[in-house]
Amino acid sequence: MKKIFFLFVFLYSGLTISAQDFNNLSFGTDSTFEVMTWNLEWFPKSGALTVDYVKQIIIALDVDVLAIQEIHNNPEFDQMLDSLEGWEGYSVFSDNLDLAYIYHSSVVEVSSIYEIFITLNRQFPRAPLVMELTFMDQEYIIINNHLKCCGDGVIDPENEWDEETRRRDACNFLDQYITVNFDNQPVILVGDFNDDLADDPPNNIFEVFLSDSTHYRATDMDIALGNSADWSYPTWPSHLDHVIITNELFTDFEDDISDIQVIKIEDDMDGGFWAYQNNISDHRPTALKLSAPDIVLSVNEQTDFETDFRVFPNPSSKIVNFLFDASNENKTIAIYSVSGRLVYQTTISSGQSTVIWDTAGLSKGIYYASFMVGTTIDAVKKMVLIK
Repeated sequence: MKKIFFLFVFLYSGLTISAQDFNNLSFGTDSTFEVMTWNLEWFPKSGALTVDYVKQIIIALDVDVLAIQEIHNNPEFDQMLDSLEGWEGYSVFSDNLDLAYIYHSSVVEVSSIYEIFITLNRQFPRAPLVMELTFMDQEYIIINNHLKCCGDGVIDPENEWDEETRRRDACNFLDQYITVNFDNQPVILVGDFNDDLADDPPNNIFEVFLSDSTHYRATDMDIALGNSADWSYPTWPSHLDHVIITNELFTDFEDDISDIQVIKIEDDMDGGFWAYQNNISDHRPTALKLSAPDIVLSVNEQTDFETDFRVFPNPSSKIVNFLFDASNENKTIAIYSVSGRLVYQTTISSGQSTVIWDTAGLSKGIYYASFMVGTTIDAVKKMVLIK
């Protein structure tokens, strides 16, 4: 009888956890670019339950790009992606714990994903994974890392296989790679670096970045220097998951709307961190939010930007109405995605004052309506689809 009772309690607990509500989680916005690094610890560590949790969390946080570490089962990762409407992704397939990306395909246009330093196994037990992308007509480079774990906190320069030495050398190689290949391009270094930003020299593996404040900034340094309750790896209190940016992004990061957080998902879970650790990961995600540039469209300086060109409803889930003054002039409405891709265009007939746009087939996200009179852009309206 005790065994039956125990089984009932176990099943009831599992059902309670699987019905977890993550509606209180949020991070992404329509006016920012978000990148989150997340070590998912042998994904999926609790099988279908982990997959269900991660899907719900991704939808709730609504970040633009997730850089993932420790994918253990690639087919299950791919199946999860297939069931995530509006997201696409990529994972390395190997015998090691793999790196991966998940990105919001309605607002992120990926040009290429590739590995670097494939043969440098001492420095990189897992090759860094580079993503080149465009968001709101701005190009970004993201480099996803998972460096060697463990060690005694001391860099031993006489031992090339010392854990800290391997991580320090990895950072030096990353700096060289960025300098040679991405000069004057915005780069975001993310991942599980398995080391602390706040270590004192000469045992700080990040010295090549921290000593060059002209070109690099560790966006989560205040977290590393702060309360241990806010660190990304609570089980052995330490902060291991970082986001480092290059100088092209300094101004964006200094904007009031920008932010960096370790997201405590366990605060929205029944069972707290115990449930999170046992069913999702021993790492919390670290997420960066950057002020994003608006798409650049030239506007006739002689016309009023707040012209009689109205868009409603906005946000919209399906139908968008455009209202404007009727005239005999040649007029055109063109709709662009945030990456600058033309998704709709129509020529307005003489005397016409309305256009109805059916957004069926388009993903949710930000779009821009360009209202042209002749060859001049008379107005640009930002629209949000909330499907």
